[in-house]
Amino acid sequence: MFWDKISPVYDLFEKVYNGKVYMETGNKVAELIDPSDIVLECACGTGAISIPLAKKCKKLIATDYSTGMLRRASRKCRKYSNIVFKKTDIKQG
Repeated sequence: MFWDKISPVYDLFEKVYNGKVYMETGNKVAELIDPSDIVLECACGTGAISIPLAKKCKKLIATDYSTGMLRRASRKCRKYSNIVFKKTDIKQG
């Protein structure tokens, strides 16, 4: 799968190509989160948005279709005990 293959270099590519937006999107979204919220994140990728969300919410369920992306996100977010990662296809009914 394409996303599994690029997952090891995805963060580097995004930082070079779209750095400021890539780094600040999670912070902007996290401003909308309350400490009592349980949040569903669809297509979490490598966890760039997951980290700021986990800092704010009670629980984060982070999903992605790519095993490679989930593996990277899980490693990046290992210090946050309130995140559950799940492989799922949000297009399925």
